[in-house]
This record gives sequence, C-alpha cells and structure tokens, in this order.
Amino acid sequence: MSIFCAFDYLDYKNPCFFARNIHKAIGSELVQCLFHPAAARAEASPFQSELEGYRVTVGQETSDPEDPSTGVPHKIGGLPFLDYDHPSARGVSADLLADGYLHLLQWSFPGAGDCRVKGNWPFANYSFHLYLKLTEGGFDHKVLLV
Repeated sequence: MSIFCAFDYLDYKNPCFFARNIHKAIGSELVQCLFHPAAARAEASPFQSELEGYRVTVGQETSDPEDPSTGVPHKIGGLPFLDYDHPSARGVSADLLADGYLHLLQWSFPGAGDCRVKGNWPFANYSFHLYLKLTEGGFDHKVLLV
C-alpha cells in the first residue's frame, strides 16, 4: 500500500492547508491510498517524498486496552484510539463506521520503540486514521487526522 498526500503546509488560505483538515473526513482530493503488489521504491518520481519509505512490521494480535486513555500509537484494525477527546473527531469516526467504513490503520508520530524516521513527518503531531469501505468498483477510503 502506498499513501500520497497533497496537503499544503504554508498557505493557510488554501483549502488544502493541513490545519484546515484536522478532525474532518478527508477523501481522495487530499489523500490517495493505493494498494499494489510489493515493489521497490522508485528512484525518481513526480511524487517524490522527503520521507523515506518504511515497511510496517506486524506484531502479535492483541486486544485493545480496556482503558482507552492509555492509548495505542499504531495499530491495524480495531476501533480507533482518538488520542484527544475532541467530540467532533469522535463524531466523524462514528459516522464513518456507521456508513460501513472499517478502521484499517492508525499511525502516530514515531516514538519509543519505533525506528528513527528520516524526513518530515507529514501528519505533524496528529494521528493518521485510515478508514476503508468496499464498493462495487473496488474500495473507497477516508482519512481522519486527530
């Protein structure tokens, strides 16, 4: 899977400005999610990223903690841990789940136990939540930054 973002980080008047899209369901106009067979990263591409490519290592399946305040920085599947208690983000997540989307993954800023990341992290201090819904034509995705 590859994820491409089209956020603007400088022009606060631009609808693509990163901070304008916090706690909102973001679609393919700002984030592209592509599923493909494993492949080497291209040496040169118009979609070049400052962030190096990293593989995701999947650990043992575990249950979510009973106390959601302990949080989970990264996860695949399950219910999202919305790190900050923002009713608007919780409402957006609930609406996506009610509309048939599944919470596919959650990434937070790399911390203890993660590798050293080279390049600018595209989601600042926010957690990136990817929701996926199967459709007749394949799938649809939404992203929520919390």
